[in-house]
Amino acid sequence: MPVWEDPLGVVRVAYNAPAYLRSRHGIEGADAQLTTVANALAALESAAPVNVPIVVEHDTNAGRVGLDLDPTKLVVFGNPSLGTGLMRTDQSVALDVPQKILVTRTGADPTVITWNDPHWVARRHGVTGQRELLDTLSGALADFASVGAGP
Repeated sequence: MPVWEDPLGVVRVAYNAPAYLRSRHGIEGADAQLTTVANALAALESAAPVNVPIVVEHDTNAGRVGLDLDPTKLVVFGNPSLGTGLMRTDQSVALDVPQKILVTRTGADPTVITWNDPHWVARRHGVTGQRELLDTLSGALADFASVGAGP
């Protein structure tokens, strides 16, 4: 999903809808997977605006100094409409928001996607009374990771 800021300062997100991909590529027998992808995309889109200020390519950085590292990327992103609610409770939440997702793969092993659980972040900072928001964040992150990791 490319995410960018247009000249007017509006954050844009683009993607190919799974129904379009099914039609374009003649995909058959993958309805469950395409539904999972569609649900994850809808969750991410509904959480818009999403801001991706940083992607750290640890493996690329290691290569620049002559070191070898399996593919390892850190994606930092945020959503002010979600994160601000937590920061209003305790501004120290800004240490853990925006969210960070670490994507790694070792050799032929499957891709692993990890992140800080929003409920843990809330406990860490003494945030209370935000269960619905935390559940929304947790679900969106789990859906994102599930789709991103692939089969």
